[in-house]
Formats: sequence, C-alpha cells, structure tokens
Amino acid sequence: MKPYYRKVSDSLFVANSDIVALGQNDFDLVKSASESTDKKRSRINAHVSDQDLLHEMFLCIQESSYIRPHKHNFKSESYFVIDGKCDVVIFKDCGEIDDVIRLDSSKKYFSVYCRISKCCYHTLVVRSDFLVMHEVTNGPFDKSDTLYASFAPSEDDAESVTLFRIKLINAIDQFVLGK
Repeated sequence: MKPYYRKVSDSLFVANSDIVALGQNDFDLVKSASESTDKKRSRINAHVSDQDLLHEMFLCIQESSYIRPHKHNFKSESYFVIDGKCDVVIFKDCGEIDDVIRLDSSKKYFSVYCRISKCCYHTLVVRSDFLVMHEVTNGPFDKSDTLYASFAPSEDDAESVTLFRIKLINAIDQFVLGK
C-alpha cells in the first residue's frame, strides 16, 4: 500500500496526493510524534498545499500543550474529537470567557463536534493525556490571518504560559460550574 502522506518535520506530515485514507495506525503515529516535539502536538494535513481552499488536519495534542488564544478573520473552523477530551474556550475581546464547549469522545452526554464561524478569540485546553481530533478550516493559509490575543502570553514565554494555564483552567471550571 502506498503512503498517503510524507513527513515534513517531526510534527508535520502532509498528503502526497488528492486521495488520503487514514486509520488507527496513522493516529498512533501523530500521538507518538507529539510526545517528542517542543509544542507537544503534531498533525497530518490531508490537504496537499497551504494554497488549498479546504484544509483538513488530523492532530494530536498532549495535555501539557498550550495553544495561545487567537482568532481568524473571514474563516470558519470546526473540530471533531476522535479520541480524548478538551474544552473549546471562546473569549470576549477583553479576555473574559464567553463560552466553554466541552468535547469528549467517551461520554455520551458531551459533544464531539464544534464549529466556530465568527471572528472570536478561542483556544483548546486538553483535558485528557492526549487529544486526537479532526480540524477543518478554509484556506488558503496565510499566517497573517491569525490574530493572537494580547491578554494571553506568547508560546515562547514558558513561565507566563504556566501561570496563564493555571488561571485559565480555574476560570474554565468556575465558568462551567456557573452555567
């Protein structure tokens, strides 16, 4: 069987052609790859190029990974959880939590899918050892389309990230209790 994707870096695998099929072995690959990366995440892009109009990614994100809150102009984003659980956190522009959507592949009373079709700050907080998910967004990819929240630290600032994550997890728990 021919491989459907190629390794581009330790954390990125990209489709070789317009036809891609993935299975459990591929999800195990992204899990394994995510463990050895600095950001504790990896992905397989099912799209061939950053210029494609539809971007589909299969990601593994470790619990300790930090995704800085961000928003995208003129883009929709959806997440489908394959394995694990996470909180999708939606923020007001000031940094206050506006909503929390719990996604959990193992619980029948939680959602496994979320779509964000408005320009709002958001992040994922992984609530299991790892999260394997399918993410879809519209392309083409342009790094300048991602606007990072000023209320959240850069991924480079490890000390500030640790403090921010602790405060964020406490705020999420308080927000969910108040719902």
